[in-house]
Amino acid sequence: MCGRTACGLEPEQLCHACQRRTKENGGVSDAVWRDHPPLYQVRSTAFVANYNLCPMQFGPVLVSGDQPCLRQKTSEIEPCSSADRVVMPMMWGIVPGYCTNKTLADLKLKPINARIEGLLGGKSNGPFSNALNKKQRCVVVADGFYEWKGEKPKVPYLFYPKQNCSVKLWEPEGETVDDDGKWTGRQLLKMAGIFDCTLLAGEERSLFSYAVVTVASADWFKNTHERMPAILDTDEAVDRWLDINVSSADALRLLKPYQVELGSHQVDRKFVSDVRCHSNDCVRPSADVTPIKSPQDKKMKQKKFGTPPKKNLFAYFKRQPASDVNDNLPPMKIAKKEEED
Repeated sequence: MCGRTACGLEPEQLCHACQRRTKENGGVSDAVWRDHPPLYQVRSTAFVANYNLCPMQFGPVLVSGDQPCLRQKTSEIEPCSSADRVVMPMMWGIVPGYCTNKTLADLKLKPINARIEGLLGGKSNGPFSNALNKKQRCVVVADGFYEWKGEKPKVPYLFYPKQNCSVKLWEPEGETVDDDGKWTGRQLLKMAGIFDCTLLAGEERSLFSYAVVTVASADWFKNTHERMPAILDTDEAVDRWLDINVSSADALRLLKPYQVELGSHQVDRKFVSDVRCHSNDCVRPSADVTPIKSPQDKKMKQKKFGTPPKKNLFAYFKRQPASDVNDNLPPMKIAKKEEED
């Protein structure tokens, strides 16, 4: 999975989009928004709509209100009732909770993805061990994620849940809640993640950070990438993943390659490749659609025309017998060489 996502909803809209059905009366309960506490080492921990979210930036994450770390004094987050889902911005790139004697600049490795194979192995001292032991699981919400396809230069594509034909991801959402309070806007992509809470050196408040869990690609995605995010497509799956009463081992067994093909379209490379660009131009379909050559096309071409020779002149002449070297020189240089001999 590539390290770019898109989320064009504002905090209030995200709370509506992350609502859950209540079993008591068949209604819905919106998630509760919580701001990330300010930090000295980060310019801004606030979240605004961002169509080109990169690692080390703060993206929206859904967690259970039962998480003990949300009630720590160093988190400065108001306690939530057990029925609440909480949406808050966290930094993409997990910082282990045991890194309390280091600053953010000291930490060279901040993994943005967590392979499920490694999580199931359960390394006792790995960067995800603290989060797994404390059952700090989250759901990373986004409009979709970017992946580059084809041969160099690769072409960026946006992958997202298939939407109603009237929904355009690059257009702002209007009034998207009906009379019963139910969300009627775009469907969000919900990816399994893990998060950690770390009190860095020199800080008075904790940093919340996350990583996306990845699995082996489903068949429909293998031509794009060998890995894909672990997608949670039902409310039941989201509830169980967030439930702190479910062990990490049982929760991880829920995650499988997503077999339902996502919607996708080509986007403009000049916008997505620029980390400073966060506008909706990033998700807008590209006017110049480049045909993608699959790995099978490359193999067929090599089978038909043969593998092209390597463009290494030194290695080429090194392989030639001494008597044949002159045959590869231009006529003028051959004559000059004969005169010298």
